[in-house]
Amino acid sequence: MRTRSPCRPRTQLLLECLEERTVLSGTAPARPLALEPDAWDPGSILVRYRSEAAAAHGQAVLGGTALGKELSLVPGLHEVRLSGGVSVEQALAIFRANPDVLDATPNYRIHALLTPNDPQFSSQWDLNNTGQTGGTPDADIDAPQAWDLSTGSGNTIVAVIDTGVDYTHPDLAANIWTNPGEIPGNGIDDDGNGYVDDVHGYDFVNNDGDPMDDFGHGTHVAGTIGAVGNNGVGVAGINWHVQIMAVKFLDSNGSGYTSNAIRALNYAVANGATISNNS
Repeated sequence: MRTRSPCRPRTQLLLECLEERTVLSGTAPARPLALEPDAWDPGSILVRYRSEAAAAHGQAVLGGTALGKELSLVPGLHEVRLSGGVSVEQALAIFRANPDVLDATPNYRIHALLTPNDPQFSSQWDLNNTGQTGGTPDADIDAPQAWDLSTGSGNTIVAVIDTGVDYTHPDLAANIWTNPGEIPGNGIDDDGNGYVDDVHGYDFVNNDGDPMDDFGHGTHVAGTIGAVGNNGVGVAGINWHVQIMAVKFLDSNGSGYTSNAIRALNYAVANGATISNNS
Protein backbone atom coordinates (compact mmCIF):
# COMPACT_ATOMS: atom_id res chain seq x y z
CA MET A 1 0.00 0.00 0.00
CA ARG A 2 1.12 3.55 -0.63
CA THR A 3 -0.33 6.96 0.15
CA ARG A 4 -0.81 9.95 -2.13
CA SER A 5 0.13 13.32 -0.71
CA PRO A 6 -2.25 16.27 -1.07
CA CYS A 7 -1.84 18.28 -4.27
CA ARG A 8 -0.04 21.62 -4.12
CA PRO A 9 -1.38 24.54 -6.17
CA ARG A 10 1.06 26.17 -8.55
CA THR A 11 1.23 29.71 -9.82
CA GLN A 12 -1.52 30.64 -12.30
CA LEU A 13 -3.26 27.28 -11.93
CA LEU A 14 -6.57 26.78 -10.18
CA LEU A 15 -6.57 23.38 -8.55
CA GLU A 16 -8.92 21.75 -6.12
CA CYS A 17 -6.92 19.83 -3.52
CA LEU A 18 -8.14 16.35 -2.67
CA GLU A 19 -7.95 14.67 0.65
CA GLU A 20 -5.23 12.09 1.23
CA ARG A 21 -6.19 8.71 -0.17
CA THR A 22 -5.00 5.17 0.15
CA VAL A 23 -4.31 3.52 -3.19
CA LEU A 24 -4.54 -0.23 -3.57
CA SER A 25 -1.55 -2.15 -4.76
CA GLY A 26 -1.86 -4.53 -7.71
CA THR A 27 -2.65 -7.54 -5.54
CA ALA A 28 -6.35 -6.97 -4.91
CA PRO A 29 -8.40 -10.18 -4.90
CA ALA A 30 -10.77 -10.80 -7.77
CA ARG A 31 -14.26 -9.41 -7.39
CA PRO A 32 -16.76 -12.23 -6.70
CA LEU A 33 -18.87 -13.38 -9.63
CA ALA A 34 -22.44 -13.05 -8.45
CA LEU A 35 -24.15 -14.10 -11.68
CA GLU A 36 -25.03 -17.63 -12.65
CA PRO A 37 -22.23 -19.52 -14.46
CA ASP A 38 -23.93 -19.38 -17.89
CA ALA A 39 -23.93 -15.59 -17.74
CA TRP A 40 -20.44 -15.58 -19.29
CA ASP A 41 -18.23 -17.64 -21.58
CA PRO A 42 -16.39 -20.28 -19.50
CA GLY A 43 -13.64 -20.41 -22.12
CA SER A 44 -12.54 -16.78 -22.31
CA ILE A 45 -12.17 -13.48 -20.47
CA LEU A 46 -11.54 -9.89 -21.56
CA VAL A 47 -8.25 -8.33 -20.45
CA ARG A 48 -7.15 -4.74 -20.94
CA TYR A 49 -3.38 -4.24 -20.80
CA ARG A 50 -1.60 -0.94 -20.17
CA SER A 51 0.10 -1.24 -23.56
CA GLU A 52 0.63 -3.66 -26.41
CA ALA A 53 4.15 -4.27 -25.12
CA ALA A 54 2.67 -5.36 -21.80
CA ALA A 55 0.23 -7.62 -23.64
CA ALA A 56 3.05 -9.23 -25.63
CA HIS A 57 4.73 -10.67 -22.55
CA GLY A 58 1.70 -10.72 -20.25
CA GLN A 59 0.69 -14.24 -21.18
CA ALA A 60 3.55 -15.64 -19.13
CA VAL A 61 1.49 -14.75 -16.06
CA LEU A 62 -0.78 -17.74 -16.52
CA GLY A 63 -0.24 -20.93 -18.49
CA GLY A 64 -3.13 -22.39 -20.44
CA THR A 65 -4.19 -19.09 -22.00
CA ALA A 66 -3.96 -17.69 -25.53
CA LEU A 67 -4.02 -14.00 -26.40
CA GLY A 68 -6.36 -12.90 -29.18
CA LYS A 69 -5.88 -9.88 -31.43
CA GLU A 70 -6.43 -6.45 -29.91
CA LEU A 71 -10.07 -5.27 -30.01
CA SER A 72 -8.89 -2.00 -31.45
CA LEU A 73 -11.59 0.49 -30.43
CA VAL A 74 -10.46 0.05 -26.82
CA PRO A 75 -6.63 0.31 -26.73
CA GLY A 76 -5.02 -2.66 -25.00
CA LEU A 77 -8.20 -4.77 -24.88
CA HIS A 78 -7.87 -8.46 -25.82
CA GLU A 79 -9.95 -11.59 -25.58
CA VAL A 80 -7.90 -14.20 -23.70
CA ARG A 81 -8.85 -17.81 -24.41
CA LEU A 82 -8.63 -20.25 -21.48
CA SER A 83 -7.64 -23.91 -21.66
CA GLY A 84 -6.01 -26.64 -19.61
CA GLY A 85 -8.55 -26.51 -16.82
CA VAL A 86 -8.11 -22.79 -16.09
CA SER A 87 -11.39 -21.41 -14.75
CA VAL A 88 -12.73 -17.91 -15.29
CA GLU A 89 -12.42 -17.19 -11.57
CA GLN A 90 -8.77 -18.32 -11.46
CA ALA A 91 -7.86 -16.32 -14.55
CA LEU A 92 -9.53 -13.14 -13.29
CA ALA A 93 -7.76 -13.34 -9.94
CA ILE A 94 -4.34 -13.74 -11.56
CA PHE A 95 -4.75 -11.16 -14.31
CA ARG A 96 -6.21 -8.55 -11.95
CA ALA A 97 -3.16 -8.93 -9.72
CA ASN A 98 -0.83 -8.21 -12.65
CA PRO A 99 0.35 -4.56 -12.58
CA ASP A 100 0.47 -4.57 -16.41
CA VAL A 101 -3.30 -5.17 -16.52
CA LEU A 102 -5.79 -2.31 -16.23
CA ASP A 103 -8.80 -4.59 -15.87
CA ALA A 104 -10.00 -8.14 -16.44
CA THR A 105 -13.67 -9.08 -16.75
CA PRO A 106 -15.72 -12.11 -17.69
CA ASN A 107 -16.79 -12.30 -21.33
CA TYR A 108 -20.42 -11.72 -20.44
CA ARG A 109 -23.26 -13.23 -22.42
CA ILE A 110 -25.66 -10.58 -23.70
CA HIS A 111 -29.35 -11.14 -24.44
CA ALA A 112 -31.75 -9.28 -26.71
CA LEU A 113 -34.93 -8.07 -25.09
CA LEU A 114 -38.05 -9.69 -26.50
CA THR A 115 -40.46 -7.51 -28.46
CA PRO A 116 -44.20 -8.15 -28.48
CA ASN A 117 -45.99 -9.53 -31.51
CA ASP A 118 -49.35 -8.00 -30.57
CA PRO A 119 -51.34 -6.86 -33.62
CA GLN A 120 -51.49 -3.25 -32.42
CA PHE A 121 -47.79 -2.96 -31.64
CA SER A 122 -47.15 -1.64 -35.14
CA SER A 123 -49.55 1.30 -34.74
CA GLN A 124 -46.45 3.44 -34.05
CA TRP A 125 -48.01 5.86 -31.60
CA ASP A 126 -44.45 6.79 -30.63
CA LEU A 127 -43.99 8.51 -33.99
CA ASN A 128 -47.36 10.28 -34.11
CA ASN A 129 -49.65 9.91 -31.12
CA THR A 130 -53.25 10.94 -31.65
CA GLY A 131 -54.46 8.92 -28.67
CA GLN A 132 -55.24 6.05 -31.03
CA THR A 133 -54.32 3.40 -28.46
CA GLY A 134 -55.70 5.21 -25.44
CA GLY A 135 -52.49 7.12 -24.77
CA THR A 136 -51.84 10.84 -24.42
CA PRO A 137 -52.11 12.74 -27.71
CA ASP A 138 -48.81 14.24 -28.87
CA ALA A 139 -46.76 12.05 -26.50
CA ASP A 140 -44.52 11.21 -29.43
CA ILE A 141 -41.41 12.34 -31.30
CA ASP A 142 -43.31 14.52 -33.81
CA ALA A 143 -42.13 12.45 -36.76
CA PRO A 144 -44.51 13.99 -39.35
CA GLN A 145 -43.26 17.46 -38.44
CA ALA A 146 -39.67 16.24 -38.81
CA TRP A 147 -40.48 14.60 -42.16
CA ASP A 148 -41.69 17.97 -43.44
CA LEU A 149 -38.05 19.07 -43.08
CA SER A 150 -36.24 15.85 -44.07
CA THR A 151 -36.99 12.19 -44.61
CA GLY A 152 -33.37 11.10 -44.19
CA SER A 153 -30.29 10.80 -46.33
CA GLY A 154 -29.17 7.80 -48.32
CA ASN A 155 -25.60 8.86 -47.52
CA THR A 156 -25.88 7.96 -43.82
CA ILE A 157 -24.80 4.44 -42.78
CA VAL A 158 -26.43 3.15 -39.60
CA ALA A 159 -25.11 -0.12 -38.19
CA VAL A 160 -27.69 -2.34 -36.50
CA ILE A 161 -25.61 -4.39 -34.06
CA ASP A 162 -28.06 -7.08 -33.06
CA THR A 163 -29.41 -10.46 -34.21
CA GLY A 164 -28.82 -9.57 -37.86
CA VAL A 165 -31.28 -8.02 -40.32
CA ASP A 166 -33.55 -9.61 -42.92
CA TYR A 167 -31.98 -7.68 -45.77
CA THR A 168 -34.53 -9.18 -48.23
CA HIS A 169 -37.53 -7.74 -46.35
CA PRO A 170 -39.73 -5.78 -48.81
CA ASP A 171 -39.86 -2.77 -46.47
CA LEU A 172 -36.09 -2.77 -45.85
CA ALA A 173 -34.34 -4.05 -48.98
CA ALA A 174 -34.06 -0.64 -50.65
CA ASN A 175 -32.40 0.81 -47.54
CA ILE A 176 -29.86 -1.97 -46.88
CA TRP A 177 -26.18 -1.03 -47.04
CA THR A 178 -24.18 -2.70 -49.79
CA ASN A 179 -20.39 -2.91 -49.51
CA PRO A 180 -19.18 -1.24 -52.72
CA GLY A 181 -15.86 -3.10 -52.68
CA GLU A 182 -17.22 -6.63 -52.32
CA ILE A 183 -18.32 -9.03 -55.07
CA PRO A 184 -21.14 -11.28 -53.79
CA GLY A 185 -20.54 -15.00 -53.44
CA ASN A 186 -17.06 -15.35 -54.89
CA GLY A 187 -15.44 -16.45 -51.62
CA ILE A 188 -12.83 -13.69 -51.83
CA ASP A 189 -12.12 -10.73 -49.56
CA ASP A 190 -12.30 -8.31 -52.49
CA ASP A 191 -11.93 -5.08 -50.52
CA GLY A 192 -9.18 -6.42 -48.22
CA ASN A 193 -10.98 -5.52 -45.01
CA GLY A 194 -10.42 -8.97 -43.51
CA TYR A 195 -13.96 -10.28 -44.14
CA VAL A 196 -15.08 -12.48 -47.03
CA ASP A 197 -18.32 -11.73 -48.92
CA ASP A 198 -19.48 -9.13 -46.40
CA VAL A 199 -21.90 -7.59 -48.89
CA HIS A 200 -24.48 -6.28 -46.40
CA GLY A 201 -22.51 -6.63 -43.15
CA TYR A 202 -21.08 -9.51 -41.16
CA ASP A 203 -22.15 -12.37 -38.88
CA PHE A 204 -19.84 -12.67 -35.86
CA VAL A 205 -21.81 -15.63 -34.49
CA ASN A 206 -21.05 -17.92 -37.43
CA ASN A 207 -18.03 -15.96 -38.71
CA ASP A 208 -19.33 -15.48 -42.23
CA GLY A 209 -20.55 -12.72 -44.51
CA ASP A 210 -24.27 -13.50 -44.16
CA PRO A 211 -25.84 -11.45 -41.32
CA MET A 212 -29.39 -12.74 -41.93
CA ASP A 213 -31.64 -12.38 -38.89
CA ASP A 214 -32.73 -15.73 -37.41
CA PHE A 215 -34.35 -14.28 -34.29
CA GLY A 216 -36.31 -11.23 -35.42
CA HIS A 217 -35.12 -8.56 -33.04
CA GLY A 218 -32.61 -6.89 -35.36
CA THR A 219 -35.12 -6.73 -38.22
CA HIS A 220 -37.68 -5.08 -35.94
CA VAL A 221 -35.06 -2.54 -34.84
CA ALA A 222 -34.02 -1.90 -38.44
CA GLY A 223 -37.65 -1.23 -39.37
CA THR A 224 -37.96 1.39 -36.67
CA ILE A 225 -34.76 3.04 -37.87
CA GLY A 226 -35.20 2.83 -41.61
CA ALA A 227 -38.19 1.05 -43.09
CA VAL A 228 -38.83 2.66 -46.47
CA GLY A 229 -41.43 5.39 -46.04
CA ASN A 230 -44.34 6.35 -48.26
CA ASN A 231 -44.18 3.08 -50.22
CA GLY A 232 -47.50 1.55 -49.18
CA VAL A 233 -45.77 -1.36 -47.42
CA GLY A 234 -45.56 -2.17 -43.70
CA VAL A 235 -44.46 0.67 -41.45
CA ALA A 236 -42.55 3.91 -41.89
CA GLY A 237 -39.06 4.13 -40.43
CA ILE A 238 -37.84 7.27 -38.74
CA ASN A 239 -35.52 7.60 -41.78
CA TRP A 240 -37.21 6.92 -45.11
CA HIS A 241 -33.82 7.01 -46.83
CA VAL A 242 -30.80 5.49 -45.04
CA GLN A 243 -28.21 2.72 -45.40
CA ILE A 244 -28.69 -0.02 -42.79
CA MET A 245 -25.58 -2.11 -42.15
CA ALA A 246 -26.43 -5.51 -40.65
CA VAL A 247 -23.90 -6.60 -38.02
CA LYS A 248 -24.89 -9.81 -36.24
CA PHE A 249 -23.46 -10.90 -32.88
CA LEU A 250 -26.59 -12.32 -31.23
CA ASP A 251 -27.59 -15.88 -32.19
CA SER A 252 -30.93 -17.54 -32.94
CA ASN A 253 -31.72 -17.50 -29.21
CA GLY A 254 -30.99 -13.77 -28.98
CA SER A 255 -27.73 -14.29 -27.07
CA GLY A 256 -24.10 -13.40 -27.71
CA TYR A 257 -20.83 -12.50 -26.04
CA THR A 258 -19.30 -9.13 -25.20
CA SER A 259 -16.21 -9.93 -27.26
CA ASN A 260 -18.28 -10.33 -30.42
CA ALA A 261 -20.23 -7.16 -29.62
CA ILE A 262 -16.91 -5.30 -29.58
CA ARG A 263 -15.83 -6.96 -32.85
CA ALA A 264 -19.15 -5.93 -34.37
CA LEU A 265 -18.64 -2.31 -33.38
CA ASN A 266 -15.05 -2.41 -34.68
CA TYR A 267 -16.39 -3.68 -38.01
CA ALA A 268 -19.09 -1.01 -38.21
CA VAL A 269 -16.68 1.86 -37.59
CA ALA A 270 -14.01 0.49 -39.95
CA ASN A 271 -16.55 0.12 -42.77
CA GLY A 272 -18.09 3.55 -42.68
CA ALA A 273 -20.96 3.49 -40.19
CA THR A 274 -21.34 6.85 -38.47
CA ILE A 275 -24.20 5.75 -36.19
CA SER A 276 -24.78 2.42 -34.48
CA ASN A 277 -27.85 1.08 -32.76
CA ASN A 278 -26.89 -1.30 -29.94
CA SER A 279 -30.26 -2.05 -28.41
